[in-house]
Parts: sequence; structure tokens; C-alpha cells
Amino acid sequence: MVFFYDKTVLNLQAAGMYLKIGVPGMLMLCFEWWAFELLAIFTGLLGVNELAAEVVIINIITFIFMLPLGISYSASALTGNYLGENKIELAKRFAILTIVLDVILTTIIVIVISSCTE
Repeated sequence: MVFFYDKTVLNLQAAGMYLKIGVPGMLMLCFEWWAFELLAIFTGLLGVNELAAEVVIINIITFIFMLPLGISYSASALTGNYLGENKIELAKRFAILTIVLDVILTTIIVIVISSCTE
């Protein structure tokens, strides 16, 4: 049995290698999602006010990591392009710059949110 994609034939061994990486990644994302769902269910059992507070906290957490996550996605694509072009040093510098930018951005977001809550 072979898989066809865009006029390219992939064998089962290549699909197995893909699944070996894809399935654990899928499980990791699903477990995170399920943990948040269980948290919402159990918080709902406590009461309406507690559930409202939990929803606010989940939205704040999402806001804190969405901007650095978007930067990381774009940086991984650009780093992969630099590696594909065999520009190893430029890829390393770009990856380090992205990590520093993400830390700075997250710190600024946390400081702003902390100053607004007091």
C-alpha cells in the first residue's frame, strides 16, 4: 500500500516515521486541551463566580503565550529556511534572538498585567 500526495509516492516506512513524531505531538496537545476542559468542569462545580474567574484566568494565560508563540512559529520557519540554505551561523543567531525577544515580550506582558491588577 502506498500513499499518494502531489504526484509523489510515499512508502509506508516514511508514513511510519511521520506518525512516530506526529502521534506523541498530537497526544501532548490533546492532554493539554483536556486538562483545561477538566479544569473548567471542576471549577463549574464550585460555582458561577469561580467559573467566571477561571475563564478570565484562562484568557489571560492565552494572551500571555499567544504573542510569543506566533513569533516562535515564524522564527522556526525562518530558522529552517536558513538551515536549508546552509547558513548555520545565521540560523543560530536568529534562534537566539527569537528566544531573547520572546522572554522580553513575555516579561513586558506580565509586568503590564500585574500593574493593572493592583
